[in-house]
Amino acid sequence: PNAVRGLVKAINRGMAECIRDPAGSVSAMTAVEPLLNIDLERQRMLLSLRRHIITREALEVGAGDISPARMTTNIDVIAAEYQLPRKPSVDEVFNRSFLPPIADRKFSI
Repeated sequence: PNAVRGLVKAINRGMAECIRDPAGSVSAMTAVEPLLNIDLERQRMLLSLRRHIITREALEVGAGDISPARMTTNIDVIAAEYQLPRKPSVDEVFNRSFLPPIADRKFSI
């Protein structure tokens, strides 16, 4: 559990750093791939952040979390599609205890 908590915290910090300095984050990638177009990659990263990370829901519950209502709907769909003998509860498939505090997961661009 501590290793998972540490990994989630590190990923969260990386997201925060990318959001804080998108140009610097993309520039750092050129150490691995010097042929990158920094302007284009910065635009791609911002698009991805806006569409997949900093969503309306993430603004409410924090990045990395999910609303119980949406998780319940997702479980219902999967249970029906795979004809599960029983539907698991939200707590059986999602554990918030590994997430950093919500204040550390509220991002904006």
